[in-house]
Amino acid sequence: MAIENEVRFLVTKMNLRAIWGLPGWHIRQGYFDLLNPNKHLRVRIINDERAFLGTKEGTGHSRQEEEMPIDIEAANFLFKQCSSFIEKTRIFPRYHVQGGTWTIDFFKKPLEGLKIAEFEHHMERDKVKLPSWIQEAKDITDSISNVHLARLATELRETGQTKRL
Repeated sequence: MAIENEVRFLVTKMNLRAIWGLPGWHIRQGYFDLLNPNKHLRVRIINDERAFLGTKEGTGHSRQEEEMPIDIEAANFLFKQCSSFIEKTRIFPRYHVQGGTWTIDFFKKPLEGLKIAEFEHHMERDKVKLPSWIQEAKDITDSISNVHLARLATELRETGQTKRL
């Protein structure tokens, strides 16, 4: 298993022009319930063309991660079995920082309006600086993960609450 070092930010204000027109991925990401609350099994489908089965273990900034490509038909079958899921568009800003990569996820209904920026890197966490296109954000690395968001989205879908965030 590889170690992933990632800092996540809830973006509350940003310059959309800085990323306007950049290519992105449509991602459907489903999660399976496991007995270990700090380990997650997910299936990720990208643009309905590629798929991965992956695990993450741990909490916070540094987690163990393992991922393997799987057949798209198998991924679609597995996705239907997931206990919770999210849909989002992932954009890859042209903001390169030595030692890391930024991405930003724009979530689909029922989490529409939610924006999470992630910085995957190989440096000390306290040295991470927000890029200029992010004007306001809160570090949520230790409190909110995609698993939490998938559970929330599924609960909102089941109760019919699809309000814009």
